Amino acid sequence: MDVITILKFEEMVALYIKILKKTITDTELELFKYNLEISCCVPNAIFFNLNSEAKKILGKKEWSKLYNVIKLRQFLNL
Repeated sequence: MDVITILKFEEMVALYIKILKKTITDTELELFKYNLEISCCVPNAIFFNLNSEAKKILGKKEWSKLYNVIKLRQFLNL
């Protein structure tokens, strides 16, 4: 039986940054997607919050280089 972890928002942000940097593992990606599915937020709302936090952590310049909404949606199959 697989054990699925429910992540805190800060952990989701950390995984989201790994997605942007393309350093996320398959296991981490599945965990991120699962938590995205069970989130009580509307998908656009959670991505707004994730992007806001990622921008604070990475800085606007680095975040802007990494962020591409079309590639992100393709990567996450959204």
